[in-house]
Amino acid sequence: MPNIFLRIIREILILSLACGAAAAQAERLPAERYPWDMRPLKCNFEEGVESFFCKANDWPDFAVTKDRLRMLGQQGQFALLERALRELATSEELFPGGVNKAAAVYGTLDEFVDDHRGKIEESSLTKWRSAFPHSDFILLADALALHAKAWSARGEGVASTVSPESWEIFAKSLGEAEKKLMSAPPSLKDTAVWHLILLTVALEGRGVKSDPRTVFLNAVKRWPRYLSFYRLIASRLVPKWGGSWEAVDAFIDHSSRQLESTEGMSFYARLYAALGDAVVKERTAMNWTRMKRGFDDWIARDPNAVLKNLYASYACFARDKSTFGKAMSLIPKQELSPDSWLDGYSYEACIRWAGI
Repeated sequence: MPNIFLRIIREILILSLACGAAAAQAERLPAERYPWDMRPLKCNFEEGVESFFCKANDWPDFAVTKDRLRMLGQQGQFALLERALRELATSEELFPGGVNKAAAVYGTLDEFVDDHRGKIEESSLTKWRSAFPHSDFILLADALALHAKAWSARGEGVASTVSPESWEIFAKSLGEAEKKLMSAPPSLKDTAVWHLILLTVALEGRGVKSDPRTVFLNAVKRWPRYLSFYRLIASRLVPKWGGSWEAVDAFIDHSSRQLESTEGMSFYARLYAALGDAVVKERTAMNWTRMKRGFDDWIARDPNAVLKNLYASYACFARDKSTFGKAMSLIPKQELSPDSWLDGYSYEACIRWAGI
């Protein structure tokens, strides 16, 4: 009889140890992989994570990140989408070239909202909401949807063309967007993307309590190198919205000097470039000497083909043959990208002008 008890005790101990080992192994199992993750299977376990081949590179640049987030939404992989957005929203890292990861989250949510119009029942946003009704990112998407609703009522015309009723809808929708943002949990309010959306709403100036200047200053105090905050302000200082190119240049000049110790003069070029073709179609206050230095510092930090082509196109616009030749020398044949050139200052036209 004692032998039977000993055997039972021994079997219980063995079973307990086995269960403990299984539980420990389960705790070590990684989260589900992203569909693009082609690393070796050994990377799933702790002993493989230090290997060079096991280093994850889920968000290599802005464009690839946007494509991957879009894919997760289109494929209905909402648990992975939630994880991805949280990784990006809470990251303090910048993409190569200096674009903040919050911009990828903002852009992706904006695309979901845009896609939602016209096919509400079948949209990825509707399916995502069904799977994660209390998602922080659904809350942000709702705020963006209310902002879009405001602009749909207002229209793109100048203020004098907007009816009183449309202004009422505009202000009401913006107020609702602000309330939605203010209802966010503290962890979400501590992200750059929340501040970015609040700044977008506050800048409209109607129906909201938040002061855009205060929102901006709080944001850049926390994230001084995040271009998106500066770009939003610069875009609202242009003549189309009642500002002036002198005001635009004063803001860009001041901001770039504030960041010169870490960014060189790259912010000067980056902010003007962010304003698009309007910079070359209107009489702006852009300082070409500073713009050249800005491009030099920008390309030194991010020597990608698009920037090199854009630099050459700007030099052509400025009728600076010396700098045009310098910029063209940076572009090997395989990096020539005519689509990256400014409207009206194409590669073909500029080559003809330069006599190359």
